Amino acid sequence: MPDHITWNPKAEIAVPAPEREKRLAIRQVDWDRLRRSVANQQSSRPSLSIAYSILFGVGGSSGFSIIPLAYTEKLGAWVIPTYVLVTVFSVLVAFILMWLEKRMNKNATTQSADLARDMEEIEKMFQPE
Repeated sequence: MPDHITWNPKAEIAVPAPEREKRLAIRQVDWDRLRRSVANQQSSRPSLSIAYSILFGVGGSSGFSIIPLAYTEKLGAWVIPTYVLVTVFSVLVAFILMWLEKRMNKNATTQSADLARDMEEIEKMFQPE
């Protein structure tokens, strides 16, 4: 069996021995499209920033409302504890969402970098020496 098959005057395909390994032929444009997809993967991740920004806003406004409510007369006994609870809960959930987004971004960045490195290693296998 020959080392190369010439299927048009300008393109050669290396044929590995069937008992060693199997390979898939892929067009360069398809490979470039995959590379772009990996690069664009980072920009297409969902963001939680809107949710935790809203929660910080709710927590901040309810927290600052506690001060004037403390000086208000004839107020129900449940009002101030409810504002405190809303403040603590919304700020806590906002911090959890921030932490979760940071962790998701780190994992996605690591995965994208690993994919790009794997693609570079594959490209090196097919470059002439």
